[in-house]
Amino acid sequence: MTNELIIDSGAWSIQAGLPSQDIPLNILSPMATSTLGQDHSNSKEDTSHSPRACDLKCTDGEALMRWLYASLGLDATEHNVLWTEKVMSGAEYYHRTEIAEILFEVFGVPGLHFNGDATLQLYSTGRTTGLVFDFGCNSVTISPVMEGLLAPHGAASHPTGGKRLTTVFWEELNAANPHAAESLAKLSPTEQFLIANQLKEKHANVALDYDEELYWLARKDRKDKPAVHSLPDGTELTVETAAFKCSEALWFQPRKWEYRHGESTPNNTDAIPQVDNSLYKLPKSGIHSKLAVHNAMRAHYGGLEREGASLALHEEIYTLFSGKLDVMLMRDMLANVIATGGSCISGLAVRMSKEITNLWPSSMKIKVVCPPERSLSTWYGGCIVAEQQPWVTRMDYSECGADAFVAHSWFGW
Repeated sequence: MTNELIIDSGAWSIQAGLPSQDIPLNILSPMATSTLGQDHSNSKEDTSHSPRACDLKCTDGEALMRWLYASLGLDATEHNVLWTEKVMSGAEYYHRTEIAEILFEVFGVPGLHFNGDATLQLYSTGRTTGLVFDFGCNSVTISPVMEGLLAPHGAASHPTGGKRLTTVFWEELNAANPHAAESLAKLSPTEQFLIANQLKEKHANVALDYDEELYWLARKDRKDKPAVHSLPDGTELTVETAAFKCSEALWFQPRKWEYRHGESTPNNTDAIPQVDNSLYKLPKSGIHSKLAVHNAMRAHYGGLEREGASLALHEEIYTLFSGKLDVMLMRDMLANVIATGGSCISGLAVRMSKEITNLWPSSMKIKVVCPPERSLSTWYGGCIVAEQQPWVTRMDYSECGADAFVAHSWFGW
């Protein structure tokens, strides 16, 4: 009798376990371990296409799998394997070929199945249709899924994942604590990254109203004590403003922060593409008015994207329905927006719901769900799919090679 092993290979961590377990084994990926020594506080490179943990050479992959099987106490020949894939990894066939070679030829697994993470995250919430926002380590991936099938031509990637969020959190922490500049400068790049990541995971949140949040924090008569963190030398850091400014800068007001950090033309605010606020004043009742609003805003956000401006997360939805997806799918998608992933922070679902609602007609039902165990959504979804026995067997692989997975992975994986 064979059992199932679910492996969710992410950029930052690898989760592996049996469906009978409550939670999987969670370890740092080789990529995450190797990057802890890099200077994340000053890194400006685009990490949206960084290699994932499954982008391993054959020997490294073998060592990883041997360690996993030993840690779980499993016999590889008695367990089918479900391996998750990133929607926009760009090299799915290559990944499958390498992983299938290791698992079938080296470990002798009886069966293997690859599944896109977006559909699994949706299944974990009890849905088969929706718009999935996956907040990962390197990027935020937006994936439309209809009746369990991914629409890969409509998927989009926002290069503002958890690693970039940590970087901006550290920048805002430095800006809010000028008295601690000397103490912070003494820390090594690794220490800076670890402190920033720890504080981000503990304190980072999304403000429902950014301006109102700033106002209340600035009040002198506030009764609650500000959140502080003590460095090894005793210097205290105030983390409150950095806690919600980092998400605001990346996900909701990116054009404002691009100018602040010098990534747009200095001393010239006219050079920064801005949203045309008059669009929000158009009437939103009546079918002709609704179509006019939608067409005007779709053209406007599409123009901003072509100009190279960064779009907020809720604005990215308009680009999805601008020639990529059928407009008729909007109602079902917006009624089932799922925010998940390890970098999904407190307050995100409520703020996204507010921002999306402001962009669409009042008759459109908007619902944003953020699962409690969002960092494990992909793994839980894999447990559900494994019950359907979708395996490519060792015999299938010996007859067709990696091509055996093509028939199992067309749109929905």
